Amino acid sequence: MMGSPPLKAASRQGTRLPELDGLRGMAILLVLVFHYSRFVPSDSAGFKLTQYTNIAWCGVDLFFVLSGFLIGGILIDRKNSPNLFAVFYARRTLRIFPLYFLVFFSYLIFLFVNLDIPYLFDGQLPLWPFGMFLQNFSMAWTGTSGAAYMGATWSLAVEEQFYLVFPLVVYFMPYRKLPYFLVSCIVLAIPLRAVLYHWFSADHHIAFYVLMPCRADALAVGVLCAIVFRSRQLRTMFVQRIPWIQWLAVLTLAAFIFLTDPSISSRPMIYFFGYTALSLIFGSALLISLLGNPNSMIRRITNLTWLRSLGRIAFAVYLFHLPVVGFVFWIVTGGKPSLDSPGDIVVCLAAISFTIVLGWLSWVLFERHFIDFGSRFIYAAGKDIHYIPSNSGLSMKPPSH
Repeated sequence: MMGSPPLKAASRQGTRLPELDGLRGMAILLVLVFHYSRFVPSDSAGFKLTQYTNIAWCGVDLFFVLSGFLIGGILIDRKNSPNLFAVFYARRTLRIFPLYFLVFFSYLIFLFVNLDIPYLFDGQLPLWPFGMFLQNFSMAWTGTSGAAYMGATWSLAVEEQFYLVFPLVVYFMPYRKLPYFLVSCIVLAIPLRAVLYHWFSADHHIAFYVLMPCRADALAVGVLCAIVFRSRQLRTMFVQRIPWIQWLAVLTLAAFIFLTDPSISSRPMIYFFGYTALSLIFGSALLISLLGNPNSMIRRITNLTWLRSLGRIAFAVYLFHLPVVGFVFWIVTGGKPSLDSPGDIVVCLAAISFTIVLGWLSWVLFERHFIDFGSRFIYAAGKDIHYIPSNSGLSMKPPSH
C-alpha cells in the first residue's frame, strides 16, 4: 500500500530512490527552460510565449524541497550518532566543494587573463563572498545576481547555509517540537519576503529571493515530507488523500501559470503566498512519487530513464549551463546568447547538448569519486530513533531505556 520502504531503511542498505533522481531531472529542466527563455528578445514574435515560462524559476524551489527532504531525513535518522557533525559535514563538503570550487577557480582564471565575454563577466560582484558561500548576501545588498558565470550559485549559498544551521536545530531540538519549528519557518518566511520586498525593493530588489530565511519555507516543507515519510500514521493519512491532493496541486499550478503573473517579483508570489504554495505543491509531488500508485502519472514520469539520468548529473548541469551557453554563443556568433532566429535556436540546442555531455563527464570522471570517498565516513551507531506518532501524527519520541 505504501509503495516503497522507509527511507531510513533504504539509506542504511545503500538503496537509491530513483524517483528522487527523476524529480531532480524535472528541477534542472525547469531551470534550463527559465534561463534560456530569457534569451528571447522583448521585441521578437516569440516573446509572448515566454510568459508561460515565467514560473519555470521554481525549479530552484524544487531543488530546495528535495534538499530539505534528503538532508532533513539524514539528520533525523542519525541524530543520536556520536559523530553526526563530523560525518555529515565531511560528506557534504566532498559532495559540493570539489566541483563548485573547480568552477569558481576557472572563473578566477578567466578574470585574470582578462577574457572579454560581456554576458559572462559583466556586472561582477566582489569575489571573496563566493569563496565563503556568502554571495547571496552580496547579491541581496547590490540588488543584482552579478556576472552570469557565477550568477546561479546563489542557491548553493542558500543550501550551504541550511547545511550549517539545520544540523544544530535537529541535534538540540526535542523530537516532538521539530515539526512545529518547521511550520513556524514556513509561516514566517511569507511576511519576511513581503517586508524585504516592500522596504528594499528600490535598491535591493532580490533580497527577498536569495536570502536563506526567505527560502526557508521550501527547505522546511522538504523536511516535513521526510517526517511524513517516516511515520506510518502520516504516510497512511497522506496516501488516503492522494487523489484530492493531486487535483488541488494541479489546479493551483494551473492558476499560477494561466491566471496570475507568476514571475519572481510579482505580487501573487510575494504577498499572496505564491512561493509557499509552490513549495507545498512540490512537497506533495515528492511524496506522491514515493508513496503513490506505481502506475500513477507522476511516478511514471519520475521513473523515466532519461529523466533520472539527467537528475543524476543535475548538480554539474546547474553549474555549467550558463557559462557554456555564454561561451558557445561567443564562439559561434561573437555576441551574447539570443533566441531571435532559427540559427540561434540551433546554437542554443548545441549549448544544451554540450552542457549535458560535460555534466556526464563530470559525474563519471570527477564527482562520483569524491562521493565514493565520502561514503567511507560512517555514522557511528547511536541509540536508534523510533518514530511514534501521537494522535495528531506529528510527534516523534525516542525509545525509553
